[in-house]
Amino acid sequence: MKYWCSLWLILFYSSCAYYTGNMRAKRFNRQSSLPSLVNQSNPRQYVAPSSWTTHPILKDWAEKPLGDWKTKGKVHSIRVILAKLALNQDIVEVNRYILDAKPWGKSGTDWAFNPNGDYDFTEILLCAVVFLFDNYPDRLYPITQKHIVNYLLTEEGNKPRLKTRGSLGIVKETENHLLMTEASRYLKHQWLYQCSVFEEGSKVDNEQHNNLRNGMEQWLYDYLEEMEQIGLFEFNSVPYMGYTSVALLVLEAFADSERISTKARRILDLSNWQYALGSQNFRHCPPFRRQLNKVSETSLNKDAHTSLMQTWYHEYKGKTVDQTLVPFNNHQSLVALILPYQLPSELVAWIDSKKAPYFARLGHGWHASPEIYHGSFVHLLSAGGVQRGKASQIVPRPITLLLADGRNVLDYTQSFHISGKANIGNWNNTGVHKNFAVGRQPVSIPEAYKAKATFKGWQVFEHKGSRSFKIAVYNSKNLGLLLLFPNYTKSADYLSKALDLANPDLKILHKQVIFPDSKTVISFDLKAQKNKWVIKSINGKAVDRKYDNWPRITLE
Repeated sequence: MKYWCSLWLILFYSSCAYYTGNMRAKRFNRQSSLPSLVNQSNPRQYVAPSSWTTHPILKDWAEKPLGDWKTKGKVHSIRVILAKLALNQDIVEVNRYILDAKPWGKSGTDWAFNPNGDYDFTEILLCAVVFLFDNYPDRLYPITQKHIVNYLLTEEGNKPRLKTRGSLGIVKETENHLLMTEASRYLKHQWLYQCSVFEEGSKVDNEQHNNLRNGMEQWLYDYLEEMEQIGLFEFNSVPYMGYTSVALLVLEAFADSERISTKARRILDLSNWQYALGSQNFRHCPPFRRQLNKVSETSLNKDAHTSLMQTWYHEYKGKTVDQTLVPFNNHQSLVALILPYQLPSELVAWIDSKKAPYFARLGHGWHASPEIYHGSFVHLLSAGGVQRGKASQIVPRPITLLLADGRNVLDYTQSFHISGKANIGNWNNTGVHKNFAVGRQPVSIPEAYKAKATFKGWQVFEHKGSRSFKIAVYNSKNLGLLLLFPNYTKSADYLSKALDLANPDLKILHKQVIFPDSKTVISFDLKAQKNKWVIKSINGKAVDRKYDNWPRITLE
């Protein structure tokens, strides 16, 4: 009975791990343009604790009560500990609190057959506490440090736990849990091996904690290598992207092994480059994997990756990071402020400029959704992706056009956007190419924009920040077309008539569009299967539509 209950919940319960097999890694196209795009960031020195007092977010967290360890230890209490120690505040109280603490749960996914799970959320930051204040015995007392390592860090042995607790060994653990749990195990071993701290009377051979000899070093390196090559399985996850990033930040900061630290930093760099390609002024509307209950979210800046990027960016620029600069997820900003990772200088410079228009296709592997973006300094055209069945846990979004027009829209419903047809399970919102988007629903037009010209169904709008940037829309039943003309000096009226002249047949317009003047021809399939890009060809030349095999980043 337990077997069948486990299997049923694994297949249908939206917060469980759905991962079986290794098909994603085997089928993924590992070739990529990454080397020409990414310059790896350099490790930096820790910020001296005395300087942390200038951070309002740290001060805010340090002023909070520690709370009940059992009920608030997952997110709240561990961050209050981190902030108070960083600011050298309430030291006696904090050490007493930790010494009185017991493990409040078990690591791994919290679900019906692993009640009180999620303890790895706490463990990974306990590791940060141990290493960050290792040279500050007046803040983290040695006896407290020993209590954390020997009692509160619960991962034992040198064998990674790859399966979800309670699933009878059938299902892989979710990505964020696996990384937090095994990073905690690795760092606990590292500390025990280096410092020879054991429970009193222990006769354990210290060599068992040598990560080079016990196999943990190689396993973790291989796991991170795969993550670097093929990206995150839980891509853009709401909210798990933030917790995956925390685990990588802790590894990057404290792993003694240069190759482990470098791999963690490389994954962070690549993920942040992908965010930069898919965002406009820290506004972000990508498809994501996990969780389905976030499908109704319309905000463009509430996801954890946005908050982390805002924190790193403003810190790099020398600004005081506070709640006005980072209004959401400041529990993750706290970690980003304290730990040493910083954005590559090339990435910051690219975010600041984005002068040349770019077209980016991001692959996420087998049975996933791609990300497709066309952007510049003044706009971002963002594909909404596709769901590959409910069990894929992918949440597709509308196709959106984000404009740098002075309005700073933070909700996609106030932007030009194209929703999917019917239930999200039927959506294939991948119809984006350079200066072009198409979908099976009419284009939603924000109230702030009024057409400058209309002609036989075509509407032409002007970018509020650049009058030469024209936006053309055509809506009919089961069709929404969005065409961009970034440097169009002729009138809106002229453009509307030119569009009609180039595209006189509505039947053909459901299959292809011709751009006037340039004569660019884009053909598409509005009923494309879920494993195919809606775009079919450009100027008669077929495109690679099978995005399951797209490289991680292709940039034009």
